[in-house]
Amino acid sequence: MQLTETVGDIYEVVRSDAATVPEDATLRDAVDAILAREVTRKAYVVDGEGHVKGTISLETLMRHVSYRLGARKPGLVSFFRFVREMETDRVVDFMRRPTTVTLETNVVEVVRKVVEDHLNDFPIVDGEGRLLGELNTLNLLKAARGIFPKHREG
Repeated sequence: MQLTETVGDIYEVVRSDAATVPEDATLRDAVDAILAREVTRKAYVVDGEGHVKGTISLETLMRHVSYRLGARKPGLVSFFRFVREMETDRVVDFMRRPTTVTLETNVVEVVRKVVEDHLNDFPIVDGEGRLLGELNTLNLLKAARGIFPKHREG
């Protein structure tokens, strides 16, 4: 792996199929989309043309599960938000603004975002913002494995 490499240079190694849901999807749809993928921690909300509108993270879904199971007691503010969320259960009410990468994004910049912004997966988009796939950091780690020295005996 080189300092000048871009996502496009290692696209076949780091890309995985993205879990997607339409804008009118429910949280259950997002759960199903994530579970249908082998390795992902996000569902990407896309419009009819494939533009990424937001992300639903595993953390968001698990927070919702914890409230429903009673594992997390809501405070006053979070209780009102929880009640509002329970009324809709629509992904658009939970999605976050995505941090996207393109084929031209430098791999070093991606690694910086992982470490500094605590992100683990990124939607790879084209110049129009349409989803091409997911850059999964487990795949990125596989690609970067060679920068670590091999174990030495003795």
